[in-house]
Amino acid sequence: MKKFKVIIIGGGAAGCAAALKLKEASVETAILEAGDRLLKKLLVTGNGRCNITNDKLIKPNDVTPFFTCHDPSFDFLPLFEQDASKAIEFFADLGLPLTTLDQGKMYPKSLQASSVSDLIRLRLNELEVPIFLKERVKTISFSQDGFSLHTQTNHFQADFILIAVGGQAMPGTGSDGSLNKVIRGLGHRMISPLPALVQLKTDFPQLRALAGVKADAHLTLLDGQQVIREETGELLFTDYGVSGPPVLQLSRFASVLLSEHKQPTLIIDLFPELSPVEVLSLILRQRDRFPQRETQFLLNGIVRKKLIPVLLRQSGLDKMNRPAGEIDLSIYENLSQMLTNWQMTITDTNGFANSQSTLGGVDLSEINPQTMASKKANHLFFAGEVLDVCGASGGYNLQWAWSSAFAAAEAIINQINPTKNTH
Repeated sequence: MKKFKVIIIGGGAAGCAAALKLKEASVETAILEAGDRLLKKLLVTGNGRCNITNDKLIKPNDVTPFFTCHDPSFDFLPLFEQDASKAIEFFADLGLPLTTLDQGKMYPKSLQASSVSDLIRLRLNELEVPIFLKERVKTISFSQDGFSLHTQTNHFQADFILIAVGGQAMPGTGSDGSLNKVIRGLGHRMISPLPALVQLKTDFPQLRALAGVKADAHLTLLDGQQVIREETGELLFTDYGVSGPPVLQLSRFASVLLSEHKQPTLIIDLFPELSPVEVLSLILRQRDRFPQRETQFLLNGIVRKKLIPVLLRQSGLDKMNRPAGEIDLSIYENLSQMLTNWQMTITDTNGFANSQSTLGGVDLSEINPQTMASKKANHLFFAGEVLDVCGASGGYNLQWAWSSAFAAAEAIINQINPTKNTH
């Protein structure tokens, strides 16, 4: 049996950050990680560059545009009290300067996720934090003597436990939801996890012909006639549906609608700066200038080449080589509508294996929003993606990991030594 003051379950971003804070405050802390190495998921974030945080979360006034959860009363307090400036300071202390790129996204100056992982692991080693790899927790029980944890090979005891096992996104990196049953056994309600920041599948019949095409677009997510969310950016068509940054942002909301057995609609506007009437006028000017040109060539230079035959067929044109001047006006009207109001039904997400984050997890109504402490069991804390918090793409989920980890660590330190100043 191995006994520690604090045991952190999960060696991801939140778990490692909390371990460093605790050990720097001289709190005996160990990490149990089910996988064969720490920080696996961190290495693939930000396309391998590690989008550590976002400068919009430096002393924020409002974080609700960037975060989603199921508890309308949850106030995201850690994101205010442990904001991005604390994360920047934390990494500066590790010897890691950050750089800010587009849309406030902050990365390591090296633009390598391995830099972040290496420096965190180096500091854990310098502080001599005990790390137990390939230790998947099977059971947790608690009594007046503290917590008793059993893995497949060992027995551990702790006075405090911090659960930071992540959600179910990218299960290949270790966050597979395998501890959910154990968390329920501790008295906590788990809100069914959903894939978030994920590609979306649609019902459009000619997706294979569009696969690989990119286009700047304004996207609108509808539930019936109600606008749920709008995003603008580079859209990527795939053989199953759509991807790209704006799609990932919308997926946080589409995933919820799908879980409610709804069929959300995606509206694609390829000309957000123009009205349908203005787009029609643009097309007709081309037609009038080149009436003998084959219709399939009419939009060259205006629309991505691979899109043209698909759009024309969907608009009702039977033969692509017909002269533009001979085409019925109604087809051009349909075309202008498709270019500005192209509607697809979303049928599914691309699943946890392809998602970057999880919506759902430990019910926030059972968590103290300031300390991340359980309201169900004394000395039990949570941090990171295991909680029902999902951020937008752009460094927001990692900032939640840092913020919640710092809040939990600070609360544990204060309970162990109330006179110690942790600020």
